[in-house]
Amino acid sequence: MKKFFLGFSVLGTIIPFAIFVPWLLVNGLNLSLFVSEWLSTPISKFFAADFIITWLAWLAFIFVDHKKKDIKFWWIPFVGNFCIGLSFSVPFYLFLREDKR
Repeated sequence: MKKFFLGFSVLGTIIPFAIFVPWLLVNGLNLSLFVSEWLSTPISKFFAADFIITWLAWLAFIFVDHKKKDIKFWWIPFVGNFCIGLSFSVPFYLFLREDKR
């Protein structure tokens, strides 16, 4: 499972950035456009709400769980959640948990 989770954390970094970086190169750091496009349709609003709730719950989980499981590098997926995203953070934290077993 360690290799599986590590592989998905790599994919969870590469694939979203392969989609986001071209948009960023065209539009720059235009946050108002980003939010406008992110919330432009009812289905995208659904995914945005689902993502935000999951993202916040995941941050809380990491913060509490790392103390119980004595996960040493817990801060990497915690910070990665902000810098890369949930698609990196979840599998990488699960990799760290597997490594602890």
